[in-house]
Amino acid sequence: MRGKLDWSSIHLFKNAHRTEAADEFPLTAAALEAVDLVRIDGTPMEAFFSRLIPGAYSAALRPSPIRLTVHLPLIVPEDCGIRVGDVTHHWIEGKIVAFDDSFDHEAWNNAPTIAWC
Repeated sequence: MRGKLDWSSIHLFKNAHRTEAADEFPLTAAALEAVDLVRIDGTPMEAFFSRLIPGAYSAALRPSPIRLTVHLPLIVPEDCGIRVGDVTHHWIEGKIVAFDDSFDHEAWNNAPTIAWC
């Protein structure tokens, strides 16, 4: 879903390469380089900002049987959340949500403003 207009992302690290976008967020990139993340040759494997526009909904996804996904919601309007398996979670700004990416999951933003999670 990472290229779809209603749910898109800005990658700072992708496939263990630092992207040009990381230069636009130097403090965030430095923090990511300093913490314990999955790395290849010392570079974080993947980290990005994710955006859900108003009315965004992703159909149930099952993208990877081998990874743990961690969301750190930054800006969360009301009526915005994620379902993983049988558990529905409404993001809370600054509270990490981690889940096994092999479970069916879907996300939505029914608010009139953009969500950054």
